[in-house]
Amino acid sequence: MILALRRAGGDISAALSRETLASEAAQGLTKGVPSTLKWFDFEALPPATWRDGSTVENTIIHWWVVQAVALKEPGALSFAAELPSLLSADSAAALGSVVLRQWVQRDLSGTSAIDA
Repeated sequence: MILALRRAGGDISAALSRETLASEAAQGLTKGVPSTLKWFDFEALPPATWRDGSTVENTIIHWWVVQAVALKEPGALSFAAELPSLLSADSAAALGSVVLRQWVQRDLSGTSAIDA
């Protein structure tokens, strides 16, 4: 829905507000981490800052990782792929690097990162 609204030129800022993202993260994480992500080292996720330099709550970054796997729909991930653009460039690069390294390491171990 959010992608459709954005593509139509609508204002999606409320859906991407820090308060909304923090609320969704807190609510989503109450369900715990999916069993397919038990291998992922969430403690290795780097601290992040928003584009204005303020600190991003760890739960938001943690939720983005969980959500990217939970969606199980490549088309839905196009919205998730835009979320790092809310971060400072250094934070987005550090986050992407850590996530990619863990995924590659898991796949190279002979166990699929999403079928664990």
